[in-house]
Amino acid sequence: MNQPRIILVVVLILCTSVIMFRQYKKNQRLTSEMSALSEQIAAAEKLRAENQRLAEELKSVSDQAQSERRELLRLRNQSARARQIEQENARLKTERDHLLQQQAETAANPAPTAAGEEDEKALTPEQQLVRAKLNHGRSRVLALVMFAADNNSRLPAQLDQATAYLHDNEQTRKQREELGIDDEQLEVLFGGSTLSDFPSPGKVVLLRDRVPFQLPDGKWARTYHFADGHSELIAAPTADGFMAREKELGLITR
Repeated sequence: MNQPRIILVVVLILCTSVIMFRQYKKNQRLTSEMSALSEQIAAAEKLRAENQRLAEELKSVSDQAQSERRELLRLRNQSARARQIEQENARLKTERDHLLQQQAETAANPAPTAAGEEDEKALTPEQQLVRAKLNHGRSRVLALVMFAADNNSRLPAQLDQATAYLHDNEQTRKQREELGIDDEQLEVLFGGSTLSDFPSPGKVVLLRDRVPFQLPDGKWARTYHFADGHSELIAAPTADGFMAREKELGLITR
C-alpha cells in the first residue's frame, strides 16, 4: 500500500471516529435531557395529584362549613320559633282563662234581664236567627282558640275535638234547637294548623257557615268567625258571591 492511500485511510478513520464521538455525545445529551424531562413530568404529575387532593380537601372543608352554617341558622330559627310559640302560648292561656271566667259567669247567671228580654222580643225572627248564629259561632271559635292555648298553639282538626271548652247553658241550647242551629252548619278552616303562624288573626277565618242563607232584603249572608275571637255577618249579592267578597275584604281563608 502506497503512502497516499495509507494517509487517506487514516483520515477516514479519524473522521469516522470524530463523527461517532460527536454522535455519542449527542446521544448522551439527549438521554440526559430525556431523563430530566421524565423527572419533570413525574414531578408535575405528583404536583397535579397533590393539587387535586388539596382541592378535594378544600371542597370538603367548605361543604362542612356550609353545612355547619346551615345547621346553625336552623337552630337559631328553631330557637326563635320556640320563643315565639312560648310567648304566643302564654298569651293564649291568658285569653283562655279570661274566656273561661266569662263563660262560667254566663253559665252561672243565664237569665236575661228584663231589658234584654224586651230587646229580644223586639227583634224580627230573621234578626234573632242572625244573632243566635253569631253567638253560636263565636262560642265555637273561642273554644278552638282555648284548645290551641292548651296544645302548643295547635288548632284542632275538627270542631268536636274542642267540646271540652264549650259551656252552653240550657237556655242557649233550647234557643238553638228552636232555630235549627247546630255545629254541622259550621265549616272548619285551618284545622290542625298552628295559631301562632298567623300574623293577622283578625283576618284569619277559623269558622264560617257552610251554606249561605238569604236575608229579608234579598241578599245572601254568612257568619264568619275569626282567630282573634270576634265574629262578623258578611253579605253578598248572590249565594255564590262570597269568594269575591272574602277577597275584597282581605279575609284569609286558605
